[in-house]
Amino acid sequence: MTYHRDVDNIISHLSPCLSLCVQVNLIQQYLAVQFSRQLKRPDYSPFTSILNALIFRRRNAHLEWAAVEMMQPSPGQTVLEIGYGLGYGVLFAAERVAPQTVDFLRTEGPWDRIARMLRPEKTDFANDGHVYGVDISRYMYDKACKRLKPLIREGIVTLNLASVDHLPMLASSVDCCFHVDCFYYWPELTRSLKNLWRVLRPDGKLVTTFSAAQLRMFNKRGWLRYGRADPVAYALALESCGFDRVEWIKDHVSGRSKEPFDCILARKPPTRLLHSANSQTQSS
Repeated sequence: MTYHRDVDNIISHLSPCLSLCVQVNLIQQYLAVQFSRQLKRPDYSPFTSILNALIFRRRNAHLEWAAVEMMQPSPGQTVLEIGYGLGYGVLFAAERVAPQTVDFLRTEGPWDRIARMLRPEKTDFANDGHVYGVDISRYMYDKACKRLKPLIREGIVTLNLASVDHLPMLASSVDCCFHVDCFYYWPELTRSLKNLWRVLRPDGKLVTTFSAAQLRMFNKRGWLRYGRADPVAYALALESCGFDRVEWIKDHVSGRSKEPFDCILARKPPTRLLHSANSQTQSS
């Protein structure tokens, strides 16, 4: 009897602790599910506001800059970003491909802005390029449009609410394409990469950057349950989809990027290689 009484006393003392542990575990699972959903497709949710403060602004901004830096677009080129988020990457790309328009907007005074509001006229810098962006999130579309409104008004940026599998672009119309923390959520990796191959011009670049440490942290917290963060599978899929010169640069630190990042870079084969192959076949 004494033994059973002691066991009952122990259980009665442990019950509140066990109940608290169960509640904490349930809360952690709930938060993991919510953050996983918002990472995949952000919407107007308090969890998205938290991710904006902790992830998108602090961590992803430097990855966006790093992707543009590794892509090295030139003035006058056409660039596409998949999953533009808050619009930082589009802005960084616009600084590269449309420097005249961006510099003009930065040096424009308040009275100049008022005059342009009364007589709206687009700037005409013929040598400037264009940046396109697609994202599946209405929330991110609204945020990016607000941030990039002057560039959109000047006609050097176009944002679309669309997916990587349904790009509103012509074949061979883009010089460079980049994406950050995005391919984990593509429903069919091969199909999406083939669509990017379609819109890229011959010898066009495809660049993605990511933080291996951040991915490990997301996996540990269960925040990637709705995605597949497998860079190895991505790199292998690039070659199977027709890309060549695939490079994986690990733990790279460059310029404004204070934290190390990984970069996977690939190119669409140049047309001249196809012509040379055809000529060799005909000669033989």
